[in-house]
Amino acid sequence: MLPFRPPSVSIVDSAPWGSRGAIGAMIHELRDLLGNRDGIWQNEHTDSGTLGRRQRASVSSQALRSALSTGLSTEDERTTLTEFLRAGERRWTVPVTELDPIGSVGSMHFAVTKALMLIRLDRHPSTIRDTHVWAAGSVDDTPLAARDIRVRCYAPTGPATGHCVVLVPGHALPATASIDTIQALNASGHGVVALEHDWTPSAAPEDHLGLRLVRDVAAVLATAQAQYGSDRVHALGCSVGASVGVLGALLLAMQGRIQLQGPPLHPAVPAVLVSPWVGSDTDLVALGQSGTPRPGLPKQPAALRRPGLHATVAEAPQLLTRATQQVLLADLRVPVDLLSALTPTRMHILSHIAEGLRPIAPIHILQATRDPFHEPALVRGLAHALDASLHWVPERNHLLELSAATPPMVSRWLDPGAPAPEPTPTTEPDPTIHGAARDRSLRFALLAARSTQGATILPENAHDHIYLIVPGLFTERYPFYLREPCTRMSALGLEHAVVPVDTDQTVSRNAEQIRQTVLQHALDGRKVVLVGHSKGGIDIAEALSVHAELRSCVEAVIAVQVPWLGSPVADFVAGRSVWAQGHRLVVERAFAGDEQALLDLQEPIRKAHIKTHPWPEAVPTVCLATALKQRASLLSVPDSLLSKTHGPTDGFVPVASAVLPGSDAVFIRDVDHGGVVLPAPFGLSAHFPSGDILIALIALALERAAQRAAPS
Repeated sequence: MLPFRPPSVSIVDSAPWGSRGAIGAMIHELRDLLGNRDGIWQNEHTDSGTLGRRQRASVSSQALRSALSTGLSTEDERTTLTEFLRAGERRWTVPVTELDPIGSVGSMHFAVTKALMLIRLDRHPSTIRDTHVWAAGSVDDTPLAARDIRVRCYAPTGPATGHCVVLVPGHALPATASIDTIQALNASGHGVVALEHDWTPSAAPEDHLGLRLVRDVAAVLATAQAQYGSDRVHALGCSVGASVGVLGALLLAMQGRIQLQGPPLHPAVPAVLVSPWVGSDTDLVALGQSGTPRPGLPKQPAALRRPGLHATVAEAPQLLTRATQQVLLADLRVPVDLLSALTPTRMHILSHIAEGLRPIAPIHILQATRDPFHEPALVRGLAHALDASLHWVPERNHLLELSAATPPMVSRWLDPGAPAPEPTPTTEPDPTIHGAARDRSLRFALLAARSTQGATILPENAHDHIYLIVPGLFTERYPFYLREPCTRMSALGLEHAVVPVDTDQTVSRNAEQIRQTVLQHALDGRKVVLVGHSKGGIDIAEALSVHAELRSCVEAVIAVQVPWLGSPVADFVAGRSVWAQGHRLVVERAFAGDEQALLDLQEPIRKAHIKTHPWPEAVPTVCLATALKQRASLLSVPDSLLSKTHGPTDGFVPVASAVLPGSDAVFIRDVDHGGVVLPAPFGLSAHFPSGDILIALIALALERAAQRAAPS
């Protein structure tokens, strides 16, 4: 345990018992302990585990009901709780806490809720002690107001290992929500130091709430290292406590950006991140912003409110009930704009990760497959960027600290004597990336955002190559096709040309044209970068797999929405005689093309062809897979039809079909099949201009090529 340290300044609370709702919550908790002890309130006269209809209401509604349950006065409830506290202390023969519940902590509510927890866990106060850590210092040269951080230390209940786990809770729940995980870690012999957030804005003119969280976590980790040893401390973060608190402390400490007034933080800390809050696709547009994050909160203190939980727990009424009870019992309130206040720091940290910064020690990520709070696909990209082990939990739940799956997994990962666990075989949330592809979405977002803002993102050798673009099926008849990407390339001085394939012709015929064009442009010794859109990528694959002499002429390949495993549109046309006859009539008579141009893209044909003509993995390749999500598009109707059987699509190509194993994969939502090559309204690209998408893909492809060329 950490040594006992009282706060530097005594605090006298004007409401030492907390709110009326908190008093009612403590009474409900006491009744449950005296009743069926199932952890669910107001069901003592029904079967254990039964949920009432009112228990499914919002946190605010539950708080109001809890407050009303105390009647006109709370004097009787306060007397009952005081008697309960004194009875517990007589039983334990020691005070429930070494801190003065009135003079230091400022709240009888603090002492009573701890006593309730001790009774529920059947533990003695000497095994769960409260103390303070002094947090002082700056982050990114930003001065931050020094303050006391209250922490709760849980002693091991099993044979002690001498290791300590620092727990950083998220924004929606107190640390006690992770009590099952804490108990599991204690049983494994680990001590646990749980940080208690204080989201109240400071009196500083500008309160950098995100940087303050980073500094506080760093101070607690450093204090634990001073007590246990730098190689015996681990970190466990949940939600914002994971992505902002733990990752921010470890990564910024690696760069020397955290200056603590006290013991230094050694950043080689193994960590488990539970549902790390990454954000949304829209947030990634801000990745290109550089410099120190903006102030965390407005100058005037923000109003406090109960955290909303319905957006974080879906289809799990038992978990929602437990979460609500934890919030009411802790009397937890957070700033109304807390997540907005933390966003600049979160994006600052993600930018460092996208630039290639990696933690020193191993990282494990635990993520629900259907997290209702943010996109699980973005967490997968974070895991790839961190070289972290990603483990999926088949739940629709962001608050995994309440999940029964979390305690055994976390305690196993943080056991220093256990072998390194393999990633769980649980199916991913959707077939967005398949095979052994490396998800580079986070790095792509950083590059695309900076390109949009006018920054130079291309490497110095970008102008040494020729960029040959192979268009997709029937695209010679599309208005403004490739206009914006080509205009952007011209503005950057990139030499490029469109390969003169007949977009109405077969794969084999176009592959021959690609061979001739590549050899012609390679006569001066320069290498080419091939860019294929849709079927154009299939034509490139045919050329490189059949004509091996081309591979030495190709620096990299960029595959934009390419149906490597086939397109269900081709299957649909081929499987219906009326559609097949109409397609043949249009293509062969009106276009003077070959009907096989589309039929070559049938899924059975593509899968069989790949087996006999595998992709040359020695060629550095970047694949872009996109999908529609919420934005309206001209392809919304085919997407809604295809997604029922093939998962997310861009309106023509399923995402699961658009990624090559062994490639660098980029996944973007709200971009349809024409979004990268056609202007609006013909194509939809909701987050980045189409020209900047291509430039970012070129930068990624050249990075991949440089990595391949570098000596191992």
